[in-house]
Amino acid sequence: MYLDSDITIVVPTCERPEMLKQCLTSIKCQTLKPTVVLVMDQSSDDRSELISKDFNVLYHRCRYKNKSKAMNEAIKRSETSWVAIIDDDTILEHNWVEVVDQRRKKFPCIEIIQGNIYASTGYDTTNEDIHDKEEIVSKSIITPLFLIGCNFAFSKKLYNRVGVFNEKLGPGTKNKGGEDIEWGYRVFYEKKSLLICPDLRLIHYSWRTQD
Repeated sequence: MYLDSDITIVVPTCERPEMLKQCLTSIKCQTLKPTVVLVMDQSSDDRSELISKDFNVLYHRCRYKNKSKAMNEAIKRSETSWVAIIDDDTILEHNWVEVVDQRRKKFPCIEIIQGNIYASTGYDTTNEDIHDKEEIVSKSIITPLFLIGCNFAFSKKLYNRVGVFNEKLGPGTKNKGGEDIEWGYRVFYEKKSLLICPDLRLIHYSWRTQD
């Protein structure tokens, strides 16, 4: 039996079955389970065999390759008040969902939470972008949220006000990226505050090359 965290986790994925499997395992091992996990698969082949039968994961096969479109479709399908988006090449800290749930209840005026992202060598990795203290950030000058892409959660109310992720940006488009930063700009344009939470931690694989 799963406790209802009222949080949907969205996992866009494309052609990375082994990484997706590890990611889903980290979600399955959470101290507090998400209400549901929506896997939006844009791979050439069906990967539904990776979905565990004893875990609340819904698999959706996309007939396109567009991460932003997949995220928007998943959020539209979600029925919870909060949504979290993570990459398929991440591993969540065991209490990741619990931290989101605790912070959104502790700070009811906050509608978006951002955590720390560590390299694949582990949580002790030195990274100049890592935050060491919890703080609420409000900005009148529009600046990007550089870490927002694969470790953040937000309320559906905020999404409905800010609008959808730009489907002309991100993996699967000519621009290949920037959908998270552009959406972050709009969050601050709406004068919304962001909670930076160092305890919200995940590992992101450093598998990419410079090419």
